[in-house]
Amino acid sequence: MRIAIDIDSTLHHYWDVLSRAAERRFGISLPYEEQVTWGITRLRPEQLELCIAETHNEENVLAGRPYPNAVQTIGRWHGAGHFIHITSHRTPASYPATEHWLRRIGLPYDELYCSRDKVARCRQLEIDVLIDDSPLNLMRAAEHGIVPATIVHPWNRDLCEEEDVVFGRDWFELERRLAPVLGTASSTGDLQPPPDDPGAAQADPGQARKPASTEPGLHRPESEAPARGERRAQRRRRQPGTRRAIDRARAAVRRRAA
Repeated sequence: MRIAIDIDSTLHHYWDVLSRAAERRFGISLPYEEQVTWGITRLRPEQLELCIAETHNEENVLAGRPYPNAVQTIGRWHGAGHFIHITSHRTPASYPATEHWLRRIGLPYDELYCSRDKVARCRQLEIDVLIDDSPLNLMRAAEHGIVPATIVHPWNRDLCEEEDVVFGRDWFELERRLAPVLGTASSTGDLQPPPDDPGAAQADPGQARKPASTEPGLHRPESEAPARGERRAQRRRRQPGTRRAIDRARAAVRRRAA
């Protein structure tokens, strides 16, 4: 199958880099858990552009640390014969540093694409699955028959709870949930994080994991636990939607093979 994978907030935890740039340049804090929409309203558009440009300079790009199990998962997919398309909203000027970073972390891929319109390129390549954190890209992908998948963040959490998006709180869970879509068995085995560690997606690879309550955000406050449990029950009742996503991906493969 053909898999497109975003970089920022998908392969590595980008938000802290952006937040530090906003704090340093404009004295504006961007708390991760409070960013529950895609638009960043605390910064003016021109301020946001400056901060994003800073986060994509060579120094910051090369300093990125991939999420645990991201490189390993993609390596297994690539080794199984899946086409890997790395896609980013970074400008073409960031291409050399991004390419260097991908080589440095040992991530195998077939194409790297830096452009504003990810979904258009995905359609050109007949991509089957798009892994991205943007709710807008996920919805557009679904509209064009591409299976949307994501790592859960505050700004896409509601979409994951309401739409047919394959999601995981980290790359361990995402690999497991995408296994039936890709027609492969999950290979995480004993590598998967313990059940009481919801923050594993953002842990540094070389550090011991912190208790769940101290990790920056993939879950709502404990006061919302009953509602969260009900949402989980609703997602289980929506399993036919996940099956539809799997069926769409397999049908696309059959069409290309015909």
